[in-house]
Amino acid sequence: MGYVSIGTSRLLTDFVTGVIVPYMVDPGYGNLGSKVFFIWGGLCSCSIFWAYFFVPETRGLTLEQVDKMMEEVTARKSASWKPHEHFGRATAFSRKSELIDPAAAPAEKRVDL
Repeated sequence: MGYVSIGTSRLLTDFVTGVIVPYMVDPGYGNLGSKVFFIWGGLCSCSIFWAYFFVPETRGLTLEQVDKMMEEVTARKSASWKPHEHFGRATAFSRKSELIDPAAAPAEKRVDL
């Protein structure tokens, strides 16, 4: 689902750019010529500003850790955030139980190799 929306938004922005730029550059309409750079440069500057303040650093984190990080810190401070606990330690899967211990399983379900 995510890749479909990313691809669709990319196609939409490419289409809009392809339709708008000729009108901006054409002497009969916008007559901006090479001044179009200032429009795209301004938009890129806004994008850099937005990414710095609103896009968190999620490198090396699991989805559960990202959820926890988003609850605790802002996007700007996300690079220095360290996980408090790992997902495996917080679940029953890491604890010793009859599901993990093969000796605790009933004899009819045991497979000895």
